Amino acid sequence: MKKIFFSMLVVLFAACGGAKDITVDKLSFEKKSDAFSYNITVPQIKDSGNKNVEELNEELASDAKALIDSIEKGEEDTPEFYEEGFETFKNSFEVTSILMGSYGISKGDAHGYGASQSINIRNKDGRIITFDDVFTKEGEAYLNEQVKAAVQGNSDRVVFTCSFKWR
Repeated sequence: MKKIFFSMLVVLFAACGGAKDITVDKLSFEKKSDAFSYNITVPQIKDSGNKNVEELNEELASDAKALIDSIEKGEEDTPEFYEEGFETFKNSFEVTSILMGSYGISKGDAHGYGASQSINIRNKDGRIITFDDVFTKEGEAYLNEQVKAAVQGNSDRVVFTCSFKWR
């Protein structure tokens, strides 16, 4: 009887445990007119089972729609040309990373502007990972020292290395 109970317990833990299969869909908007052009694709993260990720999905969609509304109305300080997209990476250390990038040119400007951001989700529990989740205080201090040395020109390093641990 104990063997059967133990076997069922192992099966139960195996079925409930393990990494989540995080998938990333896209939400796309595209329009061209004589006055503006935009091509916006934002991620929609699925299967995380995390309320914060669901809220992030809503925020990304809402922000894209608000920007589109501003562009189409021709509001001041909105871009005349705008592109936004993302790329997804499945890392070997059980993190799904999404790198988002955007580029825009405002009316009358000769040069555009760009921005990037990343979203990292731990597959184990579907939680959004922040800098503090990955780097120890010592690792953060080391990274800051390396960046400072590179900015001041006192470093021959091209690649930064730092220690990290999962919390």
